Amino acid sequence: MLLDHQKRFQDVCREFKASTSLRRVIASIVCGGGKSIYGPIAAHELIPYRGDGLCWAVPRDNLRKQAEGNFTAPWLRNLIGHNLEIRSATNEVDPIRDKIGYCTSYQALGRATSYRTNPHLEVFKRKRMILLLDEIQSVALDGFTHEALKPLIERASVIIGVSGCLSRYDGKRIAGLDYLPPDARMRSYVDLSDSNSQRYIEYTLADATRDHQIIQIFFELRDAKAEWEIQDNLTGNIIDEGVINSFEGASEYETAKGLMTALNTEFFESLLIEATDYWLARQQVNNRSQFLIVCPSIVSAQKAIRILSQRGVRHLDIATSEDDEAAKAAIERFRHVRKPYLSALVTVGMAYIGMDCPPADVLCCLTHIRSREWIEQMLHRATRYDRHGIPWEQQFATIFAPRDRFFIEIMDEIRAQQAPFVDDRVRGPNRQPPAQPQPTRTRPVESAATTASTHTFEGPPIENNDHEIISVALREAGLFGALAIEPAKRFFEAMNGQKANPNNVQPQQQEESDPIPTPSDREAKWRKDIEDFKRSDYTGGNDPAAQERMKLRGWKIKRMFGKPIDELTEAQLEAVWNARNVWFHVP
Repeated sequence: MLLDHQKRFQDVCREFKASTSLRRVIASIVCGGGKSIYGPIAAHELIPYRGDGLCWAVPRDNLRKQAEGNFTAPWLRNLIGHNLEIRSATNEVDPIRDKIGYCTSYQALGRATSYRTNPHLEVFKRKRMILLLDEIQSVALDGFTHEALKPLIERASVIIGVSGCLSRYDGKRIAGLDYLPPDARMRSYVDLSDSNSQRYIEYTLADATRDHQIIQIFFELRDAKAEWEIQDNLTGNIIDEGVINSFEGASEYETAKGLMTALNTEFFESLLIEATDYWLARQQVNNRSQFLIVCPSIVSAQKAIRILSQRGVRHLDIATSEDDEAAKAAIERFRHVRKPYLSALVTVGMAYIGMDCPPADVLCCLTHIRSREWIEQMLHRATRYDRHGIPWEQQFATIFAPRDRFFIEIMDEIRAQQAPFVDDRVRGPNRQPPAQPQPTRTRPVESAATTASTHTFEGPPIENNDHEIISVALREAGLFGALAIEPAKRFFEAMNGQKANPNNVQPQQQEESDPIPTPSDREAKWRKDIEDFKRSDYTGGNDPAAQERMKLRGWKIKRMFGKPIDELTEAQLEAVWNARNVWFHVP
């Protein structure tokens, strides 16, 4: 069955058929809430009524293939009742070809603006196109990507903006959204109202948890004490010292310095070891469980790799921006789409949009980044429901992180589900220039993890004394990793006479059919088969006659449709293959 927000989107698409004044729909869907179904629904409902084709723009290259695969997923075809296909494309000639649509990246759209002929603009000129902007917060108002999108937006028959977070880490406005006038505190909220031209759809964290789209989240937070020195850059002399015995009660300045110190000294190793030991225990209960570690720097990531190896972690790799191709390969291995598979992955700044790995349910947050948008995206790398794993009631995400005030504030903001806004004071003309930094540097001295606590988005935290008692009891009972601290506390209270309310209903596991090859996969196979057949009688070496035969075969193939093989549609490639006995035999 469709979820409520998916059914609402389907209904909105049907509204579009009846009203030409409706042109845009904005959907705020929590990460993991099922927004990837919007593309197939839009194509099925709106073509040919409001458009001739679909252009799906995504923020990451790996999402192109995922979008293409959504159209060929058997369960989704059965659910919606469609047999449509789109292509995964970049900037090749005629990206849509003989399909109903195509998916490309924002990066490709930006690069295409420098081409003599923009292939995307050419498609929009000759067809009524539906434009689906995935993770629309990736497109800053009047930024480079927005400039590339403007001519497509102007020509689009329908615009669909979808996001897991309708705000940006840099405070800039998002292209394609309307903002209300600023309030007394100079905050401009996103206009989330319905109008003659717009419909708005929302699906929250609570909605997704209720519908079993994401799993329950438990935060294992650790307080710290830290000591640091402030040194003069020129002389190296110590000009100040700082110390905190707890993040609680520390000022913003002390929290920032203490967090930086903790993540570069003993606290880093202590929290990582605790999270690792917990994950190894979790694997005994859930053998599909995977472990994600987010580090503040490449140096610390390499240190984490050494620590994990010493703790006996195998099938481990690293993904950083230092080597983009290696990082992509590591993420694919972690997602089990490329062998050899990984069980644990250490990342720096890459645990973000597009890394969909449902078995990952333990996350160690060792990053200093404290942007709500970034933290929220990172958290949801570990909250997907693993439909091939243990029952939903036994799945839960465990997040290990420092208990600093910034992290707590972000948790409170997520819990409050505050409407997205921008602070116009940041953007206004009277903004004061930032203070010039002092010629000093901070040298971390030492740190240590202190008290432990468990937090959820509902109810008060479980503090240090209770946390320790429950942790010891779980270990002694052999249940460490099987139960989170918070439900274990409820269990012990129920055993002591408190009213319990267990939910033993387990959803039936649905078997999925074998995946259908995507259009680009099939095109690639046709090209390979044709090329292999074309070269089948060539034994290598210096054979001018054989080389001339292959050249003539290529010439005869090109004459069939008047364009090179890389530009042929799937149907044209199949026709070339079926005519192989004609072009293979040359005079």
